[in-house]
Amino acid sequence: MPKISIIVPVYNMEKYIARCIRTLTRQTLTDIEILLIDDGSTDNSLQIMQEFADHDNRIKILQQKNAGPAAARNTGLDNATGKYLMFCDSDDGYKETMCQTMFDTIESQNVDVVCCHNFFNYEDGLDNYEKYRRTLGWYFNPKTSGRHKLTDKRIVATNVLLWNKIWKRELVTKHGIRFPTGHEHDDDTFWYQYAFVSREIYFLRTPLYYYFLRSGSIMSSQIHKQPKNRYDRLAIADYILNFLQQRNLLEQHKQAMLDIFHLQLKGIINFFTLPERIEICHQMNDKIHNILHLDAHIVCYMDSEALALRCKGFLKLLIQTVYYNLLHVYYRIIRDGIKTKEYHDFALTNLYEWKYKFHRRGKPFNVLVKAPKNKNP
Repeated sequence: MPKISIIVPVYNMEKYIARCIRTLTRQTLTDIEILLIDDGSTDNSLQIMQEFADHDNRIKILQQKNAGPAAARNTGLDNATGKYLMFCDSDDGYKETMCQTMFDTIESQNVDVVCCHNFFNYEDGLDNYEKYRRTLGWYFNPKTSGRHKLTDKRIVATNVLLWNKIWKRELVTKHGIRFPTGHEHDDDTFWYQYAFVSREIYFLRTPLYYYFLRSGSIMSSQIHKQPKNRYDRLAIADYILNFLQQRNLLEQHKQAMLDIFHLQLKGIINFFTLPERIEICHQMNDKIHNILHLDAHIVCYMDSEALALRCKGFLKLLIQTVYYNLLHVYYRIIRDGIKTKEYHDFALTNLYEWKYKFHRRGKPFNVLVKAPKNKNP
């Protein structure tokens, strides 16, 4: 049994796949298997992979008709034989000590999952603000370090990225954890499923994963474009809810499920009209009240006046938002020489249990508020 199975879904990546495979085959931990899942590529990706496999028997090529990255990763799960699982995107790569470091940490710390930091590598067509946002973002490189229990708060606060973690295959198999096919955010579901059946996580503040961000990458595309299915994130939330219900875990993770409903809704709310938003909030509140049995609800407000009337902390929150935006602009001027007129992204601020999303550039405020039920206006 190899120590680690590395799962790499590949679709039309002839330009990058060789670079990716080289970083995997040069790992200082040699007792690994590399599962390359060809998801029906129509370019030369398969030929390139075969050339590497001919010279390294640790590489296994698995072929399937094009079905998307979730189905490809499931194929990897079905064929993995290692004690632990790791993932890699076909246009990214590992530092040569990544497998060894992750393996040593999960073994010595006796935790269920280990999360590391990332190297940021910027390629063609990426604007300076996106570079800045990723480099500073706590989401990709958490400030947390060491061992932590996977409480509901910790589960929701941890990034859902697949490729900066090492996972126990035993847990995945035991609890039937899978990637839901046909969704753009299948990594969300894998993380939440796994975290809900795990005990502890260990955070390494050591960058080990080479994250290549470019204008055409999967991650960049998901961030900047409207989703193919506007309801995708809502379906993901329902998938996670069903997972908890089927395993009798919902009662102990109700608060996390509430936060997941809220986070998934925030990610898509701007793609809907006002009547659609109101209807979606009503449907979600029905689940919160009737399934989670929580005294809370999600409300959608459409203008700053309504927000000011209903939220006592609005002024304080607005001041904080402006303050942190000014700090960000100042940092960008000092670090990258970026002109302030280029700064045109949203400001995201979380304050205790109140969560708001502000939009600029002349658009009306679109705000989601997660509030106690008895504060319903």
